[in-house]
Amino acid sequence: MSKDYYEILGVKHDATEAEIKKAYRKLSLKWHPDKWVNGTEAEKKKATEKFQEISVAYGVLSDKEKRAKYDRFGDEDGAGGFGGFGDFGGMSPEEIINMFAGKGPGSSFGGGFGGFGDMFNRGGFGRQHQQQEEIVRPGTDKIFNLALSIEDVMKGTTKTLEYEYDTRCPKCGGKGGSGLADCLHCDHGRIIETKLEGHTMIRNTYPCPHCHGTGKRVVDPCKECNGTGFKKSKRKEVINVPAGVLEGQAMKIDGAGNESNNPKGPNGNLIIQFVYKFDKSKYAVINGVTGPVIYEKVDIPYYDCILGAQKEITLPNGKKVTCKIPENTKPNDNIILRGEGIMGNDYIIIVNMTYVDYAFKKSGKELDKLGEIRKLHQKYE
Repeated sequence: MSKDYYEILGVKHDATEAEIKKAYRKLSLKWHPDKWVNGTEAEKKKATEKFQEISVAYGVLSDKEKRAKYDRFGDEDGAGGFGGFGDFGGMSPEEIINMFAGKGPGSSFGGGFGGFGDMFNRGGFGRQHQQQEEIVRPGTDKIFNLALSIEDVMKGTTKTLEYEYDTRCPKCGGKGGSGLADCLHCDHGRIIETKLEGHTMIRNTYPCPHCHGTGKRVVDPCKECNGTGFKKSKRKEVINVPAGVLEGQAMKIDGAGNESNNPKGPNGNLIIQFVYKFDKSKYAVINGVTGPVIYEKVDIPYYDCILGAQKEITLPNGKKVTCKIPENTKPNDNIILRGEGIMGNDYIIIVNMTYVDYAFKKSGKELDKLGEIRKLHQKYE
């Protein structure tokens, strides 16, 4: 009779997934062969066997489908088909990982059965395989990058988007053709990757990209859609963009994405990602404490910075405001326009002090004036 997987991990039969994972991590740290490299031959052998046992036990109990079948069939009908753990003798942890992934010679047990996943998923234990239920998957999301000007960010805007999306092929109905066979790249639509990270074995499962998770491949591809199951169509959506949208933020419109290849499946979503299309050396939008704030770099002549001045500035929303430049303003100083920004936030001017390149005559009055300014500066140095 095979050993009890629950007993191997030291958990109860009604243990939760978290309890099983915790028990596995504790035991795998204890019995990992790397911790016994300096032990005796007997200790190293025992550690390898223990690690193999807990790895196999966790491989079953951490998978809902396999655990359900194991609980249903019990030791004699279910685990008895494994021939005990003796078939794992001499296998390294890496070989155990390959076994779970369905790779290499470690994926079969004594040659009498298929891979470990194969026995559970394809009707092992001498029982007839039941037909898998139809998998209905939603359509994929459509990603659209929407460019915003500084005016759009300041005021908000309404834009009409025209984009292409996938619709089911009218000829094959989204099937991609006729005549179905098992996908050659996956196990019932799933790709299972198992790898060892430190002392923990991590298993990831994701839909097969070749069959889109259906587990089937088309034998005779549809000529209308070249076997993809989809045709391109165009759609328009009116988007209301609020003021103050930050670059990288996104908006979702449910059901406006690509169609599912199955008529029963819902459409995917339209994901609108906002990107800035303006001179970022002149403007910047920063998310402040009270909300988004616009910074604008404005050229100010050096004499206005020294003497102070009033300068009229046109904001991105078209409003003209008077900016007061204090005396002795320095380059990169900030001048705050209270309440003139996005949704009543501040609008901040960054001073870019400029100098005029004059070509003076030696006898010109302007040159004399500059000489006086130089003397004035030397007086305060």
